[in-house]
Amino acid sequence: SLVTLPQDEIQLPQRWQQLTDQYHLEAVVCIASALRRGVANDIEARRFGKPCGNLIEGFE
Repeated sequence: SLVTLPQDEIQLPQRWQQLTDQYHLEAVVCIASALRRGVANDIEARRFGKPCGNLIEGFE
């Protein structure tokens, strides 16, 4: 993710990543919801003329 939160705040993307890794869960993201929040994988980012995606590793 390109978002950098203050160190004293909970890092939700990393917490979700830990949860999915620990319990071997699929991390599927709704494209429409993600795009509304400024999150995109590399394919969607290119589709909208962005240089790269910012979806956290392990999510699809």
